[in-house]
Amino acid sequence: MVTLGLMILTFSRAGFARDPSEMKEEAALSQPQEAEPEAESSPAAADASSQQQKPKATRPVRIKRIQIEGCRQIRCRTVKSILKEEPTPWWKRRIKRGGYDPFWAGDDRRRIELFYRSRGFYSVRVEGPEVERGRRGKGVKLRYGVEEGKPVRVAKIEIALLDAPEEDLPKLRARLGYQEGDRFESEPYQEAGEAMQHYYQDKGFFRVEVERKAGVDPEAGVAEVGYAITRGNWYRIRKIQVEGTKRTQPKVVRRALTLKAGERYSRKKIIDNQRQVQRLPIYRSVRVVEQGDDEARKVDLTIRVEEGKPREVKVGLGYGSEEGVRVQGSWRHVNFLGGARELSVTARWSELLEREEVRFVQPNLGRAGNFLSVTAERRVEHEEAYRHEALSLTPTYHFILSRYLWDEASYRIEDNTLSRVLDLLKVKEEDLAREGLLSAVSNRVEWADLDNPIRPQRGARASLYLEAAGGPLGGDFSYFKAISETRGYYPLFTPAVVAAGRCKIGWAEPFGDLERLPLFKRFYTGGTGSVRGFDRYGLGPRDPDGRPIGGTKLWETSAELRLRVYKEWGLVGFLDGGWVWPEHQDYDLRDVVYGAGGGIRYSTPIGPLALDVGVPLTADPRYPDFRIHFNIGNTF
Repeated sequence: MVTLGLMILTFSRAGFARDPSEMKEEAALSQPQEAEPEAESSPAAADASSQQQKPKATRPVRIKRIQIEGCRQIRCRTVKSILKEEPTPWWKRRIKRGGYDPFWAGDDRRRIELFYRSRGFYSVRVEGPEVERGRRGKGVKLRYGVEEGKPVRVAKIEIALLDAPEEDLPKLRARLGYQEGDRFESEPYQEAGEAMQHYYQDKGFFRVEVERKAGVDPEAGVAEVGYAITRGNWYRIRKIQVEGTKRTQPKVVRRALTLKAGERYSRKKIIDNQRQVQRLPIYRSVRVVEQGDDEARKVDLTIRVEEGKPREVKVGLGYGSEEGVRVQGSWRHVNFLGGARELSVTARWSELLEREEVRFVQPNLGRAGNFLSVTAERRVEHEEAYRHEALSLTPTYHFILSRYLWDEASYRIEDNTLSRVLDLLKVKEEDLAREGLLSAVSNRVEWADLDNPIRPQRGARASLYLEAAGGPLGGDFSYFKAISETRGYYPLFTPAVVAAGRCKIGWAEPFGDLERLPLFKRFYTGGTGSVRGFDRYGLGPRDPDGRPIGGTKLWETSAELRLRVYKEWGLVGFLDGGWVWPEHQDYDLRDVVYGAGGGIRYSTPIGPLALDVGVPLTADPRYPDFRIHFNIGNTF
C-alpha cells in the first residue's frame, strides 16, 4: 500500500514535480506499489533506520527539561510524546542508563518533522535542538523550534465502485472517518481504505481490493483523495481445522464456534469466533489462518491455538482505608476433568470480610459462548451494627447475547445467621435481625461498550439487576429488589483528559410476613466506593446510637475529571452524592448529601492505585471534616 513517506517525496514544496504524463497517471486510481521511502514514513521508522548508525553511548547526563516552541494546531504535549529523549525524573539522583544523548536528541528533530507531516503539515520546519547546559554541567535543557506552516486539507474524495452497486456509496462514505475540509492525515487516509475493505469482507467477499491514491499540493494546501474498490466474488467456508491442541481435544475448540462449514464467508463472524475461543482460559493465544481457493470460491480456515499451564496459584496482599489489611489466595485449574472446565478455590480475609469460595465452570453449555457456573461460598461480614454469616450455593447460567450484551440467571439458597445485633432492636424491629433460609432467583443483564475494561477512557456501561425471594420459592424472607446503574466515559480535548459519570438507583420492597428488610439485605451508602468524604455507610438511617442500619431505597451519583499527568501518574477531581431512605419514605433528592475532593492515581496492570481526599459539602456534626480514601481500582 502507498505510504505517506512515498507521497512526501512525490511532490516538492513548490507544487507538483511531475511532468503532465505522470500527472495524468496520478489522477487515475491505479494500484500503488511498495517503495523504499516507506522506511521514512513515521517517527518509529526513522528510529529503526537510525539504530545501526548510533555511536557508542557517552556518560549519562540528566535532561532537566524538553521545550518545544511554536506548537499552535497540535498540542506540545502530544508532540513530546513521540520523542525518543525524555526528561529525567527528579527523584533519580544517579543515572545508570539513558539521559541526554546528542545522537537521539538530533534524531528527534527528524521525528518531529515526520510526525507533523503525518498530521498534514507538509511545509513544517523544525530547528534544534538548542542545548542549554546547567551549572557545573550537571544537566541540560533541550529546545526545539517548530514552524508549522499551512496544513494540507482534503479538497475532494472520490470512491469508484468497479463491480459493486452505486447504492453502497453512502454506507462506504460513512466509514471514511474523515471528510472534505479536514486535515489530510496519513492514519485516517489508510484506515478508510481498510474500513471499506472490511465492509465487503463482512458481507462474504473474500478477495476485496481497495486501491487508494492521493494527490498532494503542499503550496496550495490541498489534497485530492481517491479509492477504487473491486469487491470480487463472494466465498463460502469449505472446512474448519483445529491445530495446536495437546491437553485438550479439537472438539473443545469446535464447541466454542458458531461458524459452520458451508456458511458464507464473513470476516466479522470469524473475529467473533476467535474471541469466543480466546475466552477459554486454557488457551494462551488463538490465531485464525485463511486459505482461499479462487476456482471453487471457497475458504479453508485453520484455528491455531497455544495452550497455557492448566494450574495456577496466586497470593495477594493489599490495603484499603476501610478494609484495612487484606489477604487473598487462590488456586485454579482451567482444564479440570478435561474439556476446558474450570475449578477454582479462593479465600479472602480482611477486617470487614471473610470469604471462602469454590467455583466450577462448564463452558459452552447449550450454545457456543454460554456457560454454567456453580458457586459454594461461606461469607462473614463484620459491620458496625451486626455480624452476618452466610453459607450459600448458587448455580448461574450465563448468556452471551452479543459482543456488548450479556445476561445472567441465578438461583441462590442461603443459610443466614446474625450475631452481635444491637440490643435496641425490639419487637417492632425484629425483622431487621431476622435469620434463616433465603431462597431467591435473580437476573442481571449488562451492556458495555468500552475501549478498556480496566482503565476506560471512552464508552459506556449499563446494568439492571432484579431479585425475588420467598413466596413460591419458600424460605424465611420475602422481598423484591432492583438495582440499575449506568456509567459513561468521554475524553475532553485530548485522550489525557477524561470526564466520567455514574448514576445508581436501588429499590427493595418486603412482602408477606416481612415488614422490614433484614440488615444484611438493605442498601447502604457512603465511603470509598460510593460517596467519598464520608465514613463507610455513613449516610442514611441510623439507630439511636448513630450506627447505620441502611434503607430500602438508594440513590448514588458521581462525576469525575481524570487527568493523565506523566506516564502512569494522574490526577482526579470528583463530586459524589448519595442517600438511602427507609421503608416508610419515598425518594426525595433534597435529602441527597454531596462530597467533593481530589486524588492521585498510579496505573498498574490490575487497576490504578487510588488516593483520594474528600470533604463533605454539608455541615453536620454527624459528618467528618474530611476523609482520606485509599484503594486499588477506580471508584467506577
